[in-house]
Amino acid sequence: MPGSRPLTPAEHAVLDRLLSAEFDGVAELRAQAATVRVTGGCDCGCPTIHFREGNNGLRLVAEAANPAQDQTVLLFVGEDGHLESMELAWVTDAPPSTFPKPDDLAVQPR
Repeated sequence: MPGSRPLTPAEHAVLDRLLSAEFDGVAELRAQAATVRVTGGCDCGCPTIHFREGNNGLRLVAEAANPAQDQTVLLFVGEDGHLESMELAWVTDAPPSTFPKPDDLAVQPR
């Protein structure tokens, strides 16, 4: 896809951590994760990434909290079941520039 890029090793590690939980459809998402590409991100400077354009009909499938830094990583899929975005939510004034380390995340399927 023009204008897209592969996930960085750090992004891939966080995505893998989110997909380590068992929930309906996770096997298909794990297969997608092997080849998913980044098509964009957030303009605020946070590490949020999008895997497809349009982000319509989003459904939260997993979240991972990093309580020590008041951060949560959210994984969304589209209505068609494809990976859509991996977003970082935080409570500090300035946006973090990177995702938390995977080992610092406690994953919860939604």
